[in-house]
Amino acid sequence: MATVPVTYAFIWASYDFTFSPTGDPASLVDPNDFVLQCAEGESIRDHGNPINVPVATLQGWVDQWHPSATVRCSLWINRHHILPQSWIMGFLYTYGTSISRPTFLCGEFSRAGWWYYFPLAMLFKTPLATLIGLSPVLVLWLRWRKILSADAVWPLCAAGGAPVLYLLAAMHTPLNLGLRHVLPVYPFLFILLGVMAARAWEWRPGPTAIVLCVLALALGMETFCAYPDFIPFFNVAAGGARGGLGLLSDSNVDWGQDLPALAAWRRQNPQCQLYLSYFGTADPRYYRMHYIEVPGDIFKHPDQTRPSGLPVFYAVSATNLQGTYLSQASNLNWLHDRQPVAILGGSIYIFDASSQPHR
Repeated sequence: MATVPVTYAFIWASYDFTFSPTGDPASLVDPNDFVLQCAEGESIRDHGNPINVPVATLQGWVDQWHPSATVRCSLWINRHHILPQSWIMGFLYTYGTSISRPTFLCGEFSRAGWWYYFPLAMLFKTPLATLIGLSPVLVLWLRWRKILSADAVWPLCAAGGAPVLYLLAAMHTPLNLGLRHVLPVYPFLFILLGVMAARAWEWRPGPTAIVLCVLALALGMETFCAYPDFIPFFNVAAGGARGGLGLLSDSNVDWGQDLPALAAWRRQNPQCQLYLSYFGTADPRYYRMHYIEVPGDIFKHPDQTRPSGLPVFYAVSATNLQGTYLSQASNLNWLHDRQPVAILGGSIYIFDASSQPHR
């Protein structure tokens, strides 16, 4: 119980013991914007998490929405200044976006997520050498009776309990955004690999040395081939970064990290009209490149937008190309039949509007 007051004091200290986000007591955030996020999320969840909801239908659900105990409690805390407002609004935002959110897995869309999302994400994005090291074949080769000796059962259970519980909790949540949410599991896997290697060395030093050298070389080669674009990394068995486009979305592939690469491409191709559908929070104008922003809900076929006399190119972030969050993803379907002329960093795809569909 002593941790509760310590945590409470630490939260206030982190915000300089000031309730207002700006330090000005008269300058407060309107909680209605964050409550609306919660209203939409809870309404969609309560109606079965349909992937596409018409705006009018969603508005009707929100109008009939009754705030949950979590939302009511957060608003009460805000009214009585029990915690800093920035912390409260951040909690509401996180809660609202985690209740029901579009997600993508193996070409399918969902708002409720899949219980097997994170196991598959780990299977796709863990280097192949690491997976081979953890494979049942290698475990059998090490002989379970040697690994699970009487004196090793309790340490194995103690070390494995935390990551197993964490992974089970992650598999229960509908927030299927990225492998980053289960990164705490990986240190325990690496410890397991180390223990297995040590046991194998005691049992068969010669063959173990060969296997470890091969796996280390394979891991080094896969890492070198992925450098420096590690965010869209997928192992060789999953098809690499290009294959990952059909498997996972969002931070598994695309966090808007390749605007500098797009700016460099734009400098090399100044005599063209560039349409940009960008997924990220950075402002592309910072990089001083000329482009036309194309939001997903008005993305048109090039024959309808082509200016005369200039070649037309489309730069589309991977997440937008998949249509994970766009209101009218079908507007991008004409791009799916075309080969990109360039893939920048694994997350921005460049298409020549004059190219013919790939058959």
